[in-house]
Parts: sequence; C-alpha cells; structure tokens
Amino acid sequence: MSNTSVRFLAHCQICGNEQKVRNGRMVSHGYQRPWEGSGNMGDCGGVGHVPYEVSCDRLKELVVEEQSHQAALNESIAQLKSGAVTEIRVYWTEGFGRNKRQQSKLAQKVNCVEHEWDAHVRGEVIRFERLIKNSKSAVLFFNDRISSWKPGTVKETTEAVISAEKRKVQSDRSAAKKAERTAKKAEASEKQKTAAEKRKVAEAEQEVARQGFIQQIKELAAKKAAGGNVSAAALELARKMGLKKNFNWLIINQLGVNDELLALGLAKVSKNHMNLGKDYLCYVAPLQGGQWLA
Repeated sequence: MSNTSVRFLAHCQICGNEQKVRNGRMVSHGYQRPWEGSGNMGDCGGVGHVPYEVSCDRLKELVVEEQSHQAALNESIAQLKSGAVTEIRVYWTEGFGRNKRQQSKLAQKVNCVEHEWDAHVRGEVIRFERLIKNSKSAVLFFNDRISSWKPGTVKETTEAVISAEKRKVQSDRSAAKKAERTAKKAEASEKQKTAAEKRKVAEAEQEVARQGFIQQIKELAAKKAAGGNVSAAALELARKMGLKKNFNWLIINQLGVNDELLALGLAKVSKNHMNLGKDYLCYVAPLQGGQWLA
C-alpha cells in the first residue's frame, strides 16, 4: 500500500488563497478580506465553488450581490434621515478578553429623549456608511480579479497518508478540545443568563421606583395647586431621587411630568441644553434667599 496520496491545489476565487480542491470544488477554508485588511473571517464565500483557475463566475455573482447590498443600505440611510424609522437595534459590548460579549437592545423613538434618539440615528447612519465603504472596496477587488482572469491549471501534488493510529490520536485530541470549548461556552452562556436575569430584576425595581416618584411628584403638585406648602417635601423627594443641580436632566425628561416639576420649582427650562440644539428640563433645587441651592 502506498504511503502517499494525490491532492489537488488551486486558488479560491474570493480570497485568492491557494487551497485544496476536492471533486473540482474548493474545500472548506478560513479567509481574510484583502479589501478590508480583516483577520480570519470563518468559512470563505468561495467554498464549494470551482477554483479561480477554472472560472470567475462566483466573483461576478458577488459583484451583483454587493451592488444590491449597497442600494439597500442607501435606502436605509434615506429612511433614517427622513425620520421614517421608529426602532433601532443598539449594540454594545460587555466584559473583557475571552468574556467579552456583544449585547443589544431595541431602542424605540417613543421611549427616548430627543437627543438620545438623534444619537442612535447618527450611529446607525455611520454604521451603514462604513458598510457601504467596505462593500465598494470589495467590488473593486472583485472587478480587478475578474478583469485579470484567464484559465489556469489546477496543481497536482502528493502528500503523506496519515496512519489510522495517528489519525485516531488527532481525532481524540480534537474531540477533547471541542468538549473543552463547549464546556467554556456553556459556562459563559450561564454567566450571561445570570447577568441578564439580574439586569431584568434591577430594571423592574427601577421601574417600580420610577412610577413611585412620578406618583409622589403628581401628588405634591396637586397639593401645591390647592394652596399647600410643599417646598420641604419637594426638596426631600429630590434628595431621595438622587438628583443634583444641573446634572440629572436626562432622568427628569423621561419621567413625563414636566409641568409638575416646573410647578414645584424642581426644574427649569434649559435653552439649547449642552449645545444639543434642543430645549430640555434641567433639575434645580428650590429657591432660598434668591439663590438656587446646590
């Protein structure tokens, strides 16, 4: 029995790397995006297609796909700028190193203060513009390979055949590593689940406290409208809410009791607040001796 086996090598249409060919098609391989300078991106788009030496049809298909993708992104940008979009999925990362995970939430326009929603819109537009830039770079790279394409020859080479014993050792080692990765993923998933449950509990507690503050603000405003003296009670409520002068304007603008806060003297209108181009309420302590208390 021969200790060698015949193998075929050719270049992938997409990433341009030389890889093995099986049954005339590129085998599974990781790749980099030369047009972006990105690192390993997982399975390449050329897997399962004929090599570059045989055809460039897959490149032509991707050019059409990328151009369609660009058109869709431009349409999304137009909708964002026109104000037609009312929901945006916001992404952020938590943790560090191996425990770093991406999180997301659905931001709704109706639940955001104006400057916060404007920031979400700007961030989404920037993200789409970056995707369009990357897509255009990819199209240039693909077109360059298409224009320089010419038929080539698939290489034929030989390599040593791995013995059954060695193959089993490699398989066992691979299985052990896979089991270890699976266990780590399960542990990380459980930690994420626990953290999500804690956040959910904390958010529920915050909402209960928020509704309680709203109810107290409304009651104090009604009492003041009836002629009662609520200055001390209003100041104590502000202290319980953890408000500071000219600081927690974001919080009070989300409470939905602007008129009551103004009536109680706990807020004033801040023109073009923080140069955001908008007017917002800004918390201030009640007047004493003609001066705003810190």
